Amino acid sequence: NSVAVASIHLPLAGPPLSSSALQSVDNSTCKLQFIVFRNGKLFPCTGNSSNLADDGKRRSVSTPVAFTKLDGCSLGSAVHSVTIALRHFALGVDPTAAYWDFDLLDGHGGWRAEGCHITGSGGNTTTIHCTHHNNFAVLMDLKKVLSFPPYPGEFLHPVVYACTAVMLLCLFASIITYIVHHSAIRISRKGWHMLLNFCFHTALTFAVFAGGINRIKYPIICQAVGVVLHYSSLSTMLWLGVTARNIYKQVTKKPPQSQDGDPPPPPKQPLLR
Repeated sequence: NSVAVASIHLPLAGPPLSSSALQSVDNSTCKLQFIVFRNGKLFPCTGNSSNLADDGKRRSVSTPVAFTKLDGCSLGSAVHSVTIALRHFALGVDPTAAYWDFDLLDGHGGWRAEGCHITGSGGNTTTIHCTHHNNFAVLMDLKKVLSFPPYPGEFLHPVVYACTAVMLLCLFASIITYIVHHSAIRISRKGWHMLLNFCFHTALTFAVFAGGINRIKYPIICQAVGVVLHYSSLSTMLWLGVTARNIYKQVTKKPPQSQDGDPPPPPKQPLLR
């Protein structure tokens, strides 16, 4: 179940190689060393140089770092060229193939691009070809990539629709009750007007959010949902603020002073309403 993060291919050009051709002078076996580092943290590039492949530290390592080396071989440049496929662990733009040069920046090391180039890219894998063996990686500009969340699908979680239905039922019940039994309910006309507007815009906000928040495939519908949500949510907050201000004025209203010596009437209780 493991997923390969790197693979290597050695193109042996020319005629088939005999077993004696793969022997060095001291009759030792020709060996391939292949090491893969999960990321580029062991290769920190510090400083600026015109020879760096990261273009002034603008690019970063976006793939595992693969090290290859042929030990004990006395062949030409054909076997020293290498093709490596590396799987990305980060998305970016402006990719470049590079190898680690230990001699750059006064021995601190840095990524260089000479002798390496990208031969193909498909999905989340990039294939590079280099004319020598070393530590190889793909550098990308990771700062310019915006990470968008995946498409949520056509429908939201069922709990959202259930709670929205209950909320709409309660709000419309309140609206219908205050409209039908307006004469029997002791409430001022101003308070009645504010209450109905608050309930209506709250219901509109919930309904539009549940029904259109994930309709992003069609730009016109998406823009219409955004406009209605802005309007309904702002209207809800404004009517809530007007209602709070009206209640505050009623609570802090001072009782009228009587002109004669009679005691003033007991104050009303507008907060109960």
